[in-house]
Amino acid sequence: MANGTDTERGEGWVLFAGVMILTVGVLNFLWGISAIANSHIIINGNHFDIDHRQAWGWTLLIISVIQIFVAFGIWSGAQWARWTGVFIAALNAIAVLADMQSFPFWSLAIFAIDLLIIYGLIAHGGRSGTAAT
Repeated sequence: MANGTDTERGEGWVLFAGVMILTVGVLNFLWGISAIANSHIIINGNHFDIDHRQAWGWTLLIISVIQIFVAFGIWSGAQWARWTGVFIAALNAIAVLADMQSFPFWSLAIFAIDLLIIYGLIAHGGRSGTAAT
């Protein structure tokens, strides 16, 4: 194939990865807020136990904020964003698999998106916007 076609395909994968990280980041943000809002505090004598949903919600909220910043970094071509995107997509893939019992189809869908993000960033994220001559 011609270099221009390879470059365009690579740019498409990087754009896709950025859009998907942003989408998953927004969904994780909403899911995290939902988990925090539905958390329960169990009073056990004088000891307060916070249900694990609140901790899970805060974890998702932190991951989502990083994902949103990484998406904009990927679009700007920053290499730190590329590798942070790979790391955060892998971390998110592990996180959704940990919650697979609760939401099996949702978890598999997000897991598949994370794998595509990782592929796009590793295989095509290092290409420059110009074709090599």
